[in-house]
Amino acid sequence: MAGNPQTVCAGSSVQLNGSVFGSATGGIWSAPSGTFSDVNSLSATYTPGITSGTVILTLTPNVPGSCIETSSVELQ
Repeated sequence: MAGNPQTVCAGSSVQLNGSVFGSATGGIWSAPSGTFSDVNSLSATYTPGITSGTVILTLTPNVPGSCIETSSVELQ
């Protein structure tokens, strides 16, 4: 699970707290913009690449066939 939506100020980073289920032991974070401190860490820090709006983050479990979880970050 990628977690609940979070609201942050522009220029700030977000501490993520993802979790995986079943036989998955980890996952990979992705987003249409911005950077992650470590895309393979469930507790990565995400720095948005936009100054306003909403970014959808996706945590893809490392086991094929698992469900994809998403979360959003709204920048203000």
